[in-house]
Formats: sequence, structure tokens, C-alpha cells
Amino acid sequence: MVNRPTLLLVSFDEKNELITADLRKELATYLKFQVIFTEYDAPRFVSSRGEQKYAGDFLPTLQWLRKKGRYTFSLGIVNADLFVPELNFVFGIANQQMGAAVISLHRLQSKEYDFFLRRALTESVHELGHLFGLPHCKDPTCVMFFSDALPDTDRKGYRFCNHCSAIFSKTFAFQL
Repeated sequence: MVNRPTLLLVSFDEKNELITADLRKELATYLKFQVIFTEYDAPRFVSSRGEQKYAGDFLPTLQWLRKKGRYTFSLGIVNADLFVPELNFVFGIANQQMGAAVISLHRLQSKEYDFFLRRALTESVHELGHLFGLPHCKDPTCVMFFSDALPDTDRKGYRFCNHCSAIFSKTFAFQL
């Protein structure tokens, strides 16, 4: 039996209860990881650019929580609109060395909950893919394709292409 990786899913906003519960279930089902959920206060000194928050400021807290609990990876969920200096906004970012990633729900909203959940799942799997060592993919239907707008996220969905899936399976010694 292969030991399954563990993922700590961290909500930095209390009002995300439904989406984080559904994300936890979907991530565990698709990735076959053990997914643990917790809520945590957002870091106190988050840099901002107007209403936007600097995505990188969440990663040290996520890394600390991951190490403290001895989890394989950590993924933060925030409502704030995120940015990095070189881009106007990001759906999320990941740092493989830290074993931590964060996504923003801000630009993923939809009037249809199932559509919103699919977008959040897509961006979660994408950022986790970077933690697994996967780069951006050229296949526009692969979750690892770079999204710079919602139509990209909606088109690609949350599944890895055959190439990226093979890398994932080799890394974790089990198939999706």
C-alpha cells in the first residue's frame, strides 16, 4: 500500500465554509490525497495594492502550518483579490520549496455554485500541480495550462492531460 500525501487546506475567511468543504471532498477524490481542513487568521502584515493583497504574503504562514502538522502540502483559500508585482492579478501562486500555495476566490465567482466550485477546483489543482513540480503545459485543455482570464480556466477544467498525469503518477507512484 502506498502512503498517500497529505494536504492541509486552509481557509483564511470564515465565510468560505461551503466551498472549502466541497473543495476538500473533490481534491481528496481526484488527487487521492488525505485532505485535512482548518481555518486560520490571515497574516497580519499583508502587503496591498489598493484592495488587492500580495499573494506571496500568505505562503510563509501556509509553510509554517504545513511543517507544524507534518503535512506534505498546504493550500490556502482567500476571498481577497491577489496580485504579484509583475501581474495585475493572479488566481493563485505556488512555491514548491515551501510546499505551499494559495488561491483567490475573488475572480472565480459565478451565479451558479457548481460553476464556481469547478473554477475553484481547477485553480486549486493547478497550483498544487506546481507544488508537485509540474510546469505550465501547452495543452489548452490541461489544468496546467496558464490562465490569464476566466475563459482559460473554464476551458481547461481541473484534470491533467496524459503527459502531466504521467509525471504526477511517476512522482507519487499511483495513477489518477
